[in-house]
Amino acid sequence: MYINFYLITIIIVIKIIWSFPPRTIHMECNRVIWTPNLDLYPPWLHTKIARGCGIGVGKDYVPWIKTRDFSSNGTSGQIHSMRTERVIHTLSEYETIYFYILERDPSVIDIREQFPILNLPETIKIAFNLGYKHPSKSGKPQPITIDFLITLETPHGIKYAARSIKTPEDTEDPAVRLRLKIEEIWCSQYKIDWANVDTSSFNKEMLATLRSIRSWYRNGLTIDAEFADLFAKAFLRIYERNVPLNHMLAFLKRKFAIDDESEYDWFNYCVWSKRIPISIHHVSTLNDVVILDQYE
Repeated sequence: MYINFYLITIIIVIKIIWSFPPRTIHMECNRVIWTPNLDLYPPWLHTKIARGCGIGVGKDYVPWIKTRDFSSNGTSGQIHSMRTERVIHTLSEYETIYFYILERDPSVIDIREQFPILNLPETIKIAFNLGYKHPSKSGKPQPITIDFLITLETPHGIKYAARSIKTPEDTEDPAVRLRLKIEEIWCSQYKIDWANVDTSSFNKEMLATLRSIRSWYRNGLTIDAEFADLFAKAFLRIYERNVPLNHMLAFLKRKFAIDDESEYDWFNYCVWSKRIPISIHHVSTLNDVVILDQYE
């Protein structure tokens, strides 16, 4: 009896979803964006979509899931993005690490986290074909979210990439792998490059280093690209593997007559912009030695 009731409920829900237009994503004007027209979505999604969740690009984008919606034992984060000029919501330390990696990539022009696939008929069909139960809440199908949808400016024009960020342990879970397969198949239908990021090298030291070298942005350093080039070249000329960073910065402070104590910010900016290629797998503080990529 209960099984029959469950099957009838599923059939009704699927019929409701199939009554909505199948294509609600726009790939025009160099954008991948969901339309805010509520008539195109099931009623149980209207409240979030009306708040702008999953809609928009750049500073106007609102993630489908925010940190306050997610219990993460302190591993989630809110970061003001220098690329999009809005707060980015990451749901794990691994997502935070990957966000910082994306921000250092000059080809990245937009980052949309927790990007929902709002075309439920398509993901339900893919899940059915894979023999997978589609995610639902209170018996109502819920959108699958892609950890990061990235807009890239390439020599051949605007491109899109979707990236999933999972721990090595998560990827061993059959249910997680099926969910990732749904993402991959859906993205391939829209010619969006999809990949599950290899996070095996991600650790707390890497996160600490990325946060440290990003401090120039938090401190409000005014960027002068020509000066940054000179600073980086001078640093690499005097670099020694066994000399603490503060000793080398003291020399550069005198050389460039820096009188506002910003030499550490300039160092961090040069690292962030990859003018100084340090290893992000080693924590570097003022009293530590600096490990360049070539010596990693």
